[in-house]
Amino acid sequence: MKDPVKVGIAGCGGISRLYTGIYAGLADIAQVVAVADPVAGLAKARAKALTEAYAAEAHKAQVLAANARSDKDRETQIIKSKAAFAASNVNIRVYPSHEE
Repeated sequence: MKDPVKVGIAGCGGISRLYTGIYAGLADIAQVVAVADPVAGLAKARAKALTEAYAAEAHKAQVLAANARSDKDRETQIIKSKAAFAASNVNIRVYPSHEE
């Protein structure tokens, strides 16, 4: 398994909520490691939401692995679970603007 691409999100307003679920489901491919927003608290809230989404995705993949009908599907879900769990343990860096 290759290391996931490291991603930063600049702008943590409304549209970034869509990306939270998308990146949580792609933890084995791409991982958010930094967020930035000039509005106080938005970046910190998005980092927390991402961490929680990664943890939820890890648990979901564990359940899917336990109920998989084939070895290939089970292995795929185990890989996704491990990646999402690792992503949930990353300290996502928070920046007050995209210029830092």
